[in-house]
Order: sequence, then structure tokens, then C-alpha cells
Amino acid sequence: MSIYLDIIRFNFLRFLTYPIEIWAAIIKRVLNTGFLILFWSIIANSSNGSIHVSSLISYFLISSAIDDIVSAQALRFGKYLGDSIKKGTINTYLIRPLSIIPYLYSSNVGERSLSLILSSITFMLGLIISPPTSLASLLFFALFLTLALAISLAFNLIIGIFYFYSPEAVNFRFTIGHIIKVFSGAIVPITFFPEGLRHLTLLSPFPGMVFAPVVSLHYTTLTNEIAQSLLINLLWAVLLLVIALAWWKKAIKNYDAIGI
Repeated sequence: MSIYLDIIRFNFLRFLTYPIEIWAAIIKRVLNTGFLILFWSIIANSSNGSIHVSSLISYFLISSAIDDIVSAQALRFGKYLGDSIKKGTINTYLIRPLSIIPYLYSSNVGERSLSLILSSITFMLGLIISPPTSLASLLFFALFLTLALAISLAFNLIIGIFYFYSPEAVNFRFTIGHIIKVFSGAIVPITFFPEGLRHLTLLSPFPGMVFAPVVSLHYTTLTNEIAQSLLINLLWAVLLLVIALAWWKKAIKNYDAIGI
């Protein structure tokens, strides 16, 4: 475990040597979150009180933080894998006595450390505006966040695998990213969806990446609805990870076999 922590620390320190990128990351986070909050605040103010501005602000502060932490819509780990495959640098990783996926994931986390720190700050601001109602809420959040990480990791792996088959998989990554952006609740809370579309969306894996962890912060007791949501996300997490890891193993085997 310590070796992966060293990898994270090394890549973070390497990122800190580029001050322009640091300021760019900070400005990007402020602008993205600010414009999203401004837009939905305007919507809330025109809703004649049916939508609370503070609740929306808290939702988007927390959802943007979770989205970045689990690498949902941007699929940054998938892009990192894809770049390693396109540039051929994955060859050097394959010969190292380390598990390739944890190694690359740790490297990517290290490079994104500043972004993760900013996300943590954003998350705390959201909690200050709308704090959890009980300790049970934090437990529910921990469960849903774990499932969100698993589902997102599976999607990122699948995106990375596509680069073994086509260098233009970036178009596929953008397509999946846009789908996740809409149906994960990252830009529109799923509670605002029409009823039929909302029920259908909640059966998909996408809400488990952002929406489910956010709303779980206000759960107090285990209801049938919450248990169903946990079960759906657990099934998707297991299914997608099994598919992604099996496909990764097959892709790596073929990659070695053709001698690239």
C-alpha cells in the first residue's frame, strides 16, 4: 500500500512544479461551479419559492465535488489510460513488478491531487450550507460514495480499453462523458426529470455516480426506496467491474501477443 502512496505523492509534487497549471485548475473550478450555481439560482428565484436556492447551491457544490472525486463525467482516469496506450508508455508499466491498474490509478490520483483538494473544499462548503441530518446520513453517504467510485472506475477502465482498438476512442469518451453528465445528476438533479424518465434513469448506473451519494447525505433511516437504490448500484458496480476487468485482461493479453 505504501508504494502506491509514494506514487501519489511523487506525481503530486511533479504537478506542483507547474504553477500556471495550478492557477488554471483553481480558476476552472471556480468558474465551472460558479456559473452552474448562478444558472440554477436564477431558475430557483423564478420558481416562486418552490425551489430553495440554498438547497440547490449545496447540491451543486457537493455534486461537482463528488463528480471530480470519482472521475465521473470527465473520465480522467480513462483518458490517462488512453494516453498511456496511444503513446506506448504503458509498455514500461507492464514490465514493472506492480499491478498495472492500481499503479496507473495512483499516478492519475497524484496528478489530480490539487483538483481533489479543491473538490474537498467545495464539498465542505456544500455541507456547511446544508449539513447532514444525522450520523446515519454519513454512513449512507460512505456506502453510496464507495459504489460511485466502483461504477466510475469500471466506466473509466472501459474507456481506456477502447484505446487498444482505436486511437480515436476519444470520440467515444466524449459521448459517454456527455451521457454521464446528463443522467448522473451532475448538471440537472434527477428529481427534476419527468416522472417516467426519472424512474427509468434511476434503474441505470449513472445516478449512482453523483446523484445517489449527494441525496444520501439526507437519509436518516433505511427505507425500501433507499435499500432498492443501494441494491441497484451494488449490482451495477459488480457487473460493470467484472466486465471491465475481464475485458482489460483480454485486451492486455492480445496487446502482448501482437508484440506492440
